[in-house]
Amino acid sequence: MSLFYNVAKAGFANGDEDWDTKIYKVTLVSNNYTAAASHNYISAFSGAELSSTSFTGGFNGTMRLTLGSRTVTQNNTDNQGEMDAADSVWSGLSAGTAYALVVFRESGTDAVSPLVAYLSATGLPLVTNGGDVRVSWANSGLFAFTSA
Repeated sequence: MSLFYNVAKAGFANGDEDWDTKIYKVTLVSNNYTAAASHNYISAFSGAELSSTSFTGGFNGTMRLTLGSRTVTQNNTDNQGEMDAADSVWSGLSAGTAYALVVFRESGTDAVSPLVAYLSATGLPLVTNGGDVRVSWANSGLFAFTSA
């Protein structure tokens, strides 16, 4: 199951969120978090973020990777808008089993940092065993918005 959080839908629609200019991050969560579109802030998955001695969870933690090279593309061939970023890599990760990725904008504290998307992906769940964990985003980006 993957979902786009309602707070992000409203934020991108009203201009509170801006994929091009604000800083967005991604982290890995365990199966202790049950995602719901109605969740607003990172505090919703408190205790479910993967963590280890080399990758700490929590606000400003090293488990949270900044999504670099973010772009927004108008794709007239497929009639969609695409939001993309550079691939994400956790090097030498041994922090338990990853069940999903969560994209968010870290802002102030976890209690006010808005969630963007919960992403289940091919290869998840994944037991991290000290190797590199690479997330290669789809050619159409992390998100592609189409008309109904």
